[in-house]
Amino acid sequence: IPGDRADVRFNNCPLEHGYRCLCDLEGSIRDAQYMDPCANVIAFSDNLLGTMPFYAAFRFAGLDRETSLQCWILVLFILNYLSAYWVLQRWFGNLALSIAGAWVFAFGIILTGHVNHLQVFPRFMVPLVMYGTWQFFKNGKVQRFALLSIGLLYQFYCAVYLGFILFFCQLC
Repeated sequence: IPGDRADVRFNNCPLEHGYRCLCDLEGSIRDAQYMDPCANVIAFSDNLLGTMPFYAAFRFAGLDRETSLQCWILVLFILNYLSAYWVLQRWFGNLALSIAGAWVFAFGIILTGHVNHLQVFPRFMVPLVMYGTWQFFKNGKVQRFALLSIGLLYQFYCAVYLGFILFFCQLC
């Protein structure tokens, strides 16, 4: 498992808690047991709820916690790459540029430099929301605004801090 022992395992806690809630082994999704008796602890930090179904799918397939976390990381890398590729292909229509740009977005030194902080990995909605914003300002259709708003909300569920950053980028 990449990263240090503490932060990476902490990021596994909300994912595992979400999976356990889906299996009806835990009570509320909001009240994780790792800071008992404090209530609503899932709201204290990035809770990764938007990507928890990816993790849960691997747990339902019978994989253990650590292997499911590794598979979750791989899925995030793939989704980051594919979303950036799709957007860059729509923007520029150049295959080489789209491949290179998506590679930098998904596997670049900025992301790998944060390997200790898995909560910054789920950022596959960022290119899609940026593209939706561009499309909205280009043609002014309300449907585009609705889609980019849903994408922004989903980014908040994937990674709260990245959601805030993306929201402020949209304001500028």
